[in-house]
Amino acid sequence: MRDDSTAGGEPLDYLHGYRNIIVGLEEALDGVEAGFQTQVTVQPDKGYGEVDASAVFAVPIDQFPTDRELEAGMTVVGELQDGPVRFTVREVRDQEREVVLDGNHPLAGMTLHFAVEVVGVRSKLPVHGLPAREEVGVNPKAGTVDGAVCEATIAFLTTSGRTWVSSA
Repeated sequence: MRDDSTAGGEPLDYLHGYRNIIVGLEEALDGVEAGFQTQVTVQPDKGYGEVDASAVFAVPIDQFPTDRELEAGMTVVGELQDGPVRFTVREVRDQEREVVLDGNHPLAGMTLHFAVEVVGVRSKLPVHGLPAREEVGVNPKAGTVDGAVCEATIAFLTTSGRTWVSSA
């Protein structure tokens, strides 16, 4: 699969059916063959989700290292009990001595538009910990075909060279 920001670069392979790409795009490509081209619009619920207001919160500025100045738009990593989590700095409130963080994905709440071409499809090869499937007699298409999972290679196509998004 090649995203629009790298149009003209190498496509990126993904394993279809294992949510390696956003659900809405994967659903639109289910059962297609190499050479298939389409434009896909993905609503937030099938993309990066709706904006979760509870994921936006203020933290005392003294919780951050002092060796680097915080700026709106930068990404910071916080350690939670489940491991590291990325947050976007939305606002630095000097008067209140706090920083507003956003744990939502940057594309949450956005409608995504893709122009894609499936440039290759092949039977799934055994991959780390995934069960091998019978590969005999498979008609290569993206998705599960004749009981076998397939890998697909997608190229994103646009005239502008960028993925475009719109507010939901």
